[in-house]
Amino acid sequence: MAGLINKRILGTVGTVGRQSMAGMLFLVALDPDIQDVLPAERLGLPATGPTDGEIARLVAERPAFMQEIARMERWRSGDIW
Repeated sequence: MAGLINKRILGTVGTVGRQSMAGMLFLVALDPDIQDVLPAERLGLPATGPTDGEIARLVAERPAFMQEIARMERWRSGDIW
């Protein structure tokens, strides 16, 4: 991810990241200047927002460290189940 950010293919969304057990987390998006060259469809991404089914699939396919982060966030918020 850092390489894609350094090459300005991806850009961070906002200025504040979050500390997690895996390190700092930032939201990222395609840099607006690159969207003409690499439109979302060419990258296999939907042109519009993802459907509920796509969101569920993406969450289920997250790497183990992301699932652990989500579990810790639920635990911190009091939702241990």
